Amino acid sequence: MNIPTPLKNTAILLFAALLIAAFVFINNPSFFKASIIYIVLAIIVLAFLFFFRPSSFFAPDATRAHAFQGLLFGGGFFFFNKLFPAFTLANPVSTSAGLDVLTPLLILGVFAPVFEEAFFRLFALTFLQSLAFGRTLPFILANALQAVLFAVFHAFVYGLAFQRTGLFVGAFLFGFLAGVIAYVTKSLTPGIIAHSFVNLTIFAAQQVTV
Repeated sequence: MNIPTPLKNTAILLFAALLIAAFVFINNPSFFKASIIYIVLAIIVLAFLFFFRPSSFFAPDATRAHAFQGLLFGGGFFFFNKLFPAFTLANPVSTSAGLDVLTPLLILGVFAPVFEEAFFRLFALTFLQSLAFGRTLPFILANALQAVLFAVFHAFVYGLAFQRTGLFVGAFLFGFLAGVIAYVTKSLTPGIIAHSFVNLTIFAAQQVTV
């Protein structure tokens, strides 16, 4: 079977992230709920790609330009959070909870960014824009909807985004901008790198204040 390169690259990345999720769960059974949720997200994305075979979607790649764009986006959002701390997202993972350093780095820096970007910016955005409601939605509307879903996901999975309105708004803004960048670059790479950068810088700041 001839598998298109974008689909193959996405599948390889998701399977690699699934292995990391399994490693995290084996070493920390307390993350069973999060591991199952992310595994379900990965299965949905893979099923969508292999069964629906969308003509175009945002796949990961290894170009330096997209990696640099991801760092710029992540750095820009980091400084935005510094200017407007009310919109800063809190991370639910901390070494103060008795975890080793490697586990939070894997969760926040690898498989959360990979699974979330694949689900919301690849599956949700493509589905909403092209297949939902039996018609094509304008990109702005589809992107806004996936950003709302992204914020709600963090609210229910981590119980964070509804603590303050600013946290929900911060998640929505990141999700919306990540969707725009995926649309412009036609790649998941900038969003994954930016997502990882934001997660890890917030985590590092939390450790300093612990």
